[in-house]
Amino acid sequence: MADSTDRDSRPVDSQSGDAVDLPHFHYKVDFATASVRGLARKCNQDVVLCEPDISLFGVADGLGGHAAGDVAARLAVNAAAEQLRLEEAAATIARFTEEPSVDNRRAVLTVLAEAVHKAHQTVREEGQEDPAKRDMGTTLDLVLLVRDCAFIAHVGDSRVYLLRPTVTLQITNDHKRYDGMRSSSGRTPQASSPGPLSNSIGQRDQLKVDTVFATVTTGDRLLIGSDGAFSDFVNENFLHKPSEIPAPAACCTKLIESAREAGGLDDVSLVIVDVG
Repeated sequence: MADSTDRDSRPVDSQSGDAVDLPHFHYKVDFATASVRGLARKCNQDVVLCEPDISLFGVADGLGGHAAGDVAARLAVNAAAEQLRLEEAAATIARFTEEPSVDNRRAVLTVLAEAVHKAHQTVREEGQEDPAKRDMGTTLDLVLLVRDCAFIAHVGDSRVYLLRPTVTLQITNDHKRYDGMRSSSGRTPQASSPGPLSNSIGQRDQLKVDTVFATVTTGDRLLIGSDGAFSDFVNENFLHKPSEIPAPAACCTKLIESAREAGGLDDVSLVIVDVG
């Protein structure tokens, strides 16, 4: 394990292994996680979520420059995972496993959104109780694998990609001012000035949670990453060569190296799940 203070690109907190079975999921998976402290950061405010026993993966990126961003990220992933372990949530997931109807699919998306709202509530309550943590916030991306589907919940500017041999799909849209401007007026500001987050866990009374599902199959690769992995690239072309690396752990390492070579100074955290 590399020290996060090192100036190289080796991942810390990395794990990978043989293909494993997940509950309720029709495919074996191989997965890896990696997280490194940014060269311009005093501490790593990212947290990766890896709970294969409930088929749940994710990334939270504590907001840099705000009080206790690392605390917000940790609280968010723990609260979300705890919510999805509840008996009612497990029953909803089991129903979709047995009968993949439209209604049961919507119910899984609702359960996932409720887990994100629980994370939001937990972070806000902690911030209100402790003045040192007031206004703390984080992004949060969750991926729940059930049957042949990846159910995704998204808040902030971390991202989820679906990588296939012939196509790279960005599943989530960044919750930043420029994305709203692009979708409403067609204007796209310069990539060098993306603007602040317009939506995050813990910082506002109102929370918008994007939920979506994608059907997956053998050979697909799911990539969840904090914005430090992507923000210094104009488009998805940088993912092409790393995505060809078979081992998820080696792919994590290459993506971190790419972010550093592009001049990235932010924390970088990744979760890669290969559908086998």
